[in-house]
Amino acid sequence: MESHDEERKSKPTWEFNQHNVVEYIRGPCKQQQFSEELIHKVCGILEINAFEARTPSCYTFRCLYPKLAILSHNCISNIHHTVDCQGNGELNDCMVTVRAAIDIPKGGELFSSYTYSLWPTLVRREYLKENKYFDCSCERCSDPTELGTHMSSLKCQRCDNGVIIASNALDAICEWKCTHCDYKTHGAAMRKVFAAIQNEIDQVEYIGGPEGIQQREAIFRKYRSVLHPKNAYMTIIRSALTQLYGKTEGYTLEDLPDVILERKIELCNQLLEVLDVIEPGLTRIRGLTLYELHGPIMIHARHQYQYGSLSQEDFKAKLQQSIDLLGKAVEILRNESITQPEGQLGQMAQAAYDQLRENFDLLVETA
Repeated sequence: MESHDEERKSKPTWEFNQHNVVEYIRGPCKQQQFSEELIHKVCGILEINAFEARTPSCYTFRCLYPKLAILSHNCISNIHHTVDCQGNGELNDCMVTVRAAIDIPKGGELFSSYTYSLWPTLVRREYLKENKYFDCSCERCSDPTELGTHMSSLKCQRCDNGVIIASNALDAICEWKCTHCDYKTHGAAMRKVFAAIQNEIDQVEYIGGPEGIQQREAIFRKYRSVLHPKNAYMTIIRSALTQLYGKTEGYTLEDLPDVILERKIELCNQLLEVLDVIEPGLTRIRGLTLYELHGPIMIHARHQYQYGSLSQEDFKAKLQQSIDLLGKAVEILRNESITQPEGQLGQMAQAAYDQLRENFDLLVETA
């Protein structure tokens, strides 16, 4: 586990650690047997190798697992880890479980992701360089289209069908060009665009309720003519909206009109198209999205059946689709710790799945 002391000496965090950690431990704590160099080294090991986790009360903290820390980074991870704080939630009771998210061949390398998968390449690589001290050149980072997801792409404002992509995805200051016309810009300008959009998203991050939905939809509408439909920031907003629609006062599933149910279904499906590439397999965000998708499909189908615009056979098919999606969500979320919201949701999903399967025919009769 590297501490990268020489590189860290030029960072603001070095000075912060000197005043708030090193001098505190050697001063008020009177632990002068620990040298300044050793304390800085420990700080570096934690900053570079630790993973974030949550207590049962959802406070975040950092934890260090040496075996997990040796996994190489890839912007498309093939493993999924869960930290379980057992007992009374004491931090020394926390254990990590690592599972394969997809099929991995015998002898295949295990990859973890050290960054947020929904960020665009420019932002992910900048974070990794600044905080983990390496340049990522994985398959996703190397591809200007991010493996066809276009999570970094913008729509060209000069032509109808053009998409603006990097000429060299591994060069932060390279030219960005339209695929259909001669429009060009540069990486620094793109980084400013991304920073401005991220700032708007950050400002509404902790706003819930109807206002949270309205503000996120406003940002979505503002940038849908600028960003590629699968751009990272459109994807981030979709992810938030899938969680808010159906759970917010005035926007519960039973309250939603068909047009909003259709909106939630669309948001979930579009999010899953991206996750199929960047978060494949048994990953937490896929489990949550599949769970969010099953409900509106079921309720929308029931409405259509009641209106007479859906036959009984088609209604049965939609109902079965909803149950199958819920089953896939259960398969993923049952691996989460029951001390965490995702694990508790997994238990609820399992109970709902069993009940729906048992009462399938009754649901059709009483719809």
